[in-house]
This record gives sequence, structure tokens and C-alpha cells, in this order.
Amino acid sequence: MKTYELTIRPGGGFGTPLKGDTLFGHVCWQAAQDPGLLGKPLAELLGDYHEQPFLIVSSAIPVLPGPRNGRSLVLRRPFGLKDREEGQAITDSREFRTMIKNRKTLKKQVWMLVDEDHPVRARPPEELLSEAMVVERVLDTLGPDDPFRHTARRRGTGSFTLESGHPRNAINRWTGTTGAEPFTPFLQPETRYLPGLRLSVIVGVREDLRESSVRAAFERIGAVGFGRDASTGLGRFTVEDCRPVDLGRLGDPGGGGRLTLGPCLPRPQEAERVSFTPFVRFGRHGGQRALTAQPFKNPILLAEEGAVFVAKGGPGGKGERPWLGQAFTGLSRFTDTVGQGYSLFIPVQIGGH
Repeated sequence: MKTYELTIRPGGGFGTPLKGDTLFGHVCWQAAQDPGLLGKPLAELLGDYHEQPFLIVSSAIPVLPGPRNGRSLVLRRPFGLKDREEGQAITDSREFRTMIKNRKTLKKQVWMLVDEDHPVRARPPEELLSEAMVVERVLDTLGPDDPFRHTARRRGTGSFTLESGHPRNAINRWTGTTGAEPFTPFLQPETRYLPGLRLSVIVGVREDLRESSVRAAFERIGAVGFGRDASTGLGRFTVEDCRPVDLGRLGDPGGGGRLTLGPCLPRPQEAERVSFTPFVRFGRHGGQRALTAQPFKNPILLAEEGAVFVAKGGPGGKGERPWLGQAFTGLSRFTDTVGQGYSLFIPVQIGGH
């Protein structure tokens, strides 16, 4: 499987989080509407999906300018990594007291910048960042005269997403009017990313599929809108770049841990143990099936991105599959409906505690 990093620029607000399984569903609908998009009909691509996935999509990851004209992924620190490198245990009582005094500050520093020069590994606290510190780096990428830069710093924006409301109006389906007299406006929540912030989506593509086809699918999704209320202007984005990426170089290829990049459905035989945050997906059909009498899918419990799998039998070798998880079916009355329970991963070293 080939892996690529798509860099996208948000074009406005989003009504649906950019999760890997939802992005995968959007790509499938693009392939269903244009059978020649991926080179093969969707039914053929899904024929062996339970054994050999043709496409695996990660959740969107914030990125910042990195070393050597590159970029750095902004990842949440995985649970279970060593607090310090081997041989750097705290032996000084003054250093220990300082750490205890600053423990509340350290709890907020859960983000880390990851690139080939700084792979995922055990990191001392001074290398970790809080979300407010990440925001400062995003604002530094804006021009010195950018009005948002000064407004954000004055208001103390501590998150790289901004929550706002999208105005809507209820419609009375019986009379064709906009609800009760005189009208009933309301706000739908939407999420906006900080200006200047770019997002990366890591995609795994089967060897017989072209990277250009996957990029074309994402460009179409960005043009028509992603997720809820796309018809009102939400979910727009632009694909700025697509480049190969080696996930092994972003971590420790000899590590026994697997850091997932999207929601997944673990296989019991894949890991000795799994540390994860549960995530319940209340899915809904897209395309023409969204207009049927039963547009909603059955809920399913997934492991949120950022889960850490401890591999059975120690570190994997060259023949190891670059993904974890499994596909799932039985989501609705449409028997051909499938969900992405797979996730790409970055190999990491796991601490002994």
C-alpha cells in the first residue's frame, strides 16, 4: 500500500468533523457517481474490502511549517509513551519538586510537532506544547499586518478551532412557508479553523490505484462541500498539495506500539492491549440514500484516533501490514453498506509503565 499526504486549506466553516471514516464515505460516493474516477467500479473495489482495503483515510491533522521547507504534523501525545528517554530519570530532588509544582501546566502540554527530523518518541516536557502554544505558532504564520492576528492575541484565543453559528430557518413542509408566523430562525453550530492553518489527510492507496485519482476525488469533495449543510456553503476546502509520505520515518520502526491516525474497529487478535478513547459513530447515508425513509445508520463503537495498540510478538517487520482494524457491515437495511474500521498508524516506542 502506498501512502500520501494531502494538504488541504479550509475554505470556511464545517458542520461535520473531518474524521477518517466520514472522509472515506465521501470518496466512495464520488466513485459511485463516477465509475471511472478510481479506475474501477466501486462494487469491484469493495469486493475484497474485508481482506484488502483499497483506500484508508486518516482524520484531518493540523500542520505547521517545519524544518527544511517541510511541514510538521500537530499530533496529540499518545498515552503510554515514556515520559523521558532512557537514562534521563529524575534524580535531583529540586527538579522533582519543580515538576510537581508545574504539573497543572504540564497536563495541558499534550501536543507535539512530528516530522522526519522529530519523530514520535518519548519526549521531555519542554518539547511538548499546549494548544495555546500551537495557536501562537499558527498566528506567527500570518502576515504582521493581518487584522486577525492582533485580534486573536488581544482576546487570548487558546484553540485552533473557533465555534460559531450558521443561520438557518425552519420550513413548514405542509404549507411551504418558513415555519410558524412570522418565521422561526435558528443557528446550526459550525466549526472554523484559524486563518492560515492547513490540515493534512494521510491516505493509504492500494498499489493498483493512482494517486491522481484519489486527489481528484478530494478536490471534488472540497468543491461541493463536506458533511452536514454542504448545500448551504459548509465543508468547502482546497487541495494544495499531495506528496508521498513514509509513516515509519515519523516514528520508531522498531517500536512495539502503533499510534492510529483515524477511528478504527480493533481486531482482538491484532494487539496485546489497546489504550484508546471510545468514540460512537452515529452515521447517516449520503447521496441518494440520504433521501430515503431510513437515512440513518446503526451506531457503532470505535476507538478514537490517537489510540495506541501494543503489538503481539513485539515490533513488526518489513512484511507487516501498514494498517490496523477491520471493515464493518450491518449498518443499515442496505446490505452493501460498509464502514471504514481501518486506520493507518505510526510505529512508536511504548514505555514499561
